[in-house]
Amino acid sequence: PGWSLFFALAFAVHPAFAGVSSWIPGRNDSLLALFALPAFASFVRFVESGRTGPLAAHLAWWAAALLAKETALVLPAVCALHAVLLAPAARPGRRAGLLLVGWLALGGAYLAIRRAALANPDAPGVLDLLRSLSDNAAAFLYYVRAALLPVGLSVYPRLDDARPVAAAAILAVLGVLVARSRPRHRRAVAFGALWFALFLAPSIAVPSEWAAKGFFNGRLYLPSVGLGVLLPGIAPEGLRRRPRSRLALAAAALASLAIGTAVHARSYRDRVSFWRSAAASAPQAAFVRLHLGDAYAAAGMEAEAGAEYREAWRLDPEDPAAERALDRCYAKLGVSEGRLAALEREVASDPANWIAWYWLGVCRGFFGDMAGAAAAWRRTIELEPNHSRAWANLIAHHRGQGEEAEARRLLEEATRRGVRLPEDVRRAAAEEGNRAPVEPPGADR
Repeated sequence: PGWSLFFALAFAVHPAFAGVSSWIPGRNDSLLALFALPAFASFVRFVESGRTGPLAAHLAWWAAALLAKETALVLPAVCALHAVLLAPAARPGRRAGLLLVGWLALGGAYLAIRRAALANPDAPGVLDLLRSLSDNAAAFLYYVRAALLPVGLSVYPRLDDARPVAAAAILAVLGVLVARSRPRHRRAVAFGALWFALFLAPSIAVPSEWAAKGFFNGRLYLPSVGLGVLLPGIAPEGLRRRPRSRLALAAAALASLAIGTAVHARSYRDRVSFWRSAAASAPQAAFVRLHLGDAYAAAGMEAEAGAEYREAWRLDPEDPAAERALDRCYAKLGVSEGRLAALEREVASDPANWIAWYWLGVCRGFFGDMAGAAAAWRRTIELEPNHSRAWANLIAHHRGQGEEAEARRLLEEATRRGVRLPEDVRRAAAEEGNRAPVEPPGADR
């Protein structure tokens, strides 16, 4: 009873589970546990009694767990391990065949419906999933550390957050405790370890492009129940004989967990706090900086958003999302003398930022420096030849200056390069007797 109370309290205040209740994407992990645990309890009652009622309840709860999250597919394997390791003398009788039929029918129906609903021809096969387990082994080390030493947790952990030395030290200590545990506890210890590993495996067996982006701490929610079975069996004998020491250690552990949760939960207060925390732990992740920029933009913090978009674009210059986001951010910042000075400083520090060059041209033109605007747009085209708005503004500038020959030359060059110019530019060219350029394929920037 004492260990059960401690584990229940630790489970309630564990920092890794802060996002399960504070963050909507973590709710499927709590729903999975809500349905999987009664399904397992019903299975245990069925094994002990052999009655049909617990069997029906087990299958009903398992169906609900499957609808919450596909991780529930491993529940039959966990149940079978429990029957082998912890209830070898149980005799469910001939109704065991009904259980097997129920598992096959329900699991098969779920997989068929899921496959039809997703209709993904590129879905990974069994070998792909096994390969992913090997490739993402660092994630398992991270989850071991997060469960047993939840210090410095990230809201969006990635493979490089594993801290393998700390995880290896934890596993080594566990190995020593297992070796020194009583033989009669070994089966329970093995079952707890297998529960942890099996329920965690689906969260690790993901494609490498997903794994590179990150995992979630909430995926530890149901697997951690296995630790509640494992740890009592390997507790040192000295603690068993010293109740006061055991109580003091438990109180200190619970207080530490509660403080860690209070600190970690602050990262889930709002969108900006979440992505700030993610960027603090993964500053080189372009998609994290992009999401932080989106969070700033949604909060009306355009200057901060621009800084994050620039960083995301620098980290991944091939990402069109970062490019478009930075362009939108510059547009929202508008035109002012302060903005003009800021853009001048920006192109001086980052001469390859063609988006800044384009908006510098817009600002210069607004304040009457048309020669400077034209120079900025020419620099934009040098850096990004398909920037249709820079071409259009440059053509309009020369046409406004009465330099029709230069405007016509630029129009022909843009057409030859395959730039998709705005409709008004092509219409003006046609009205002035020029050959209307045929709209070529290309990206509209």
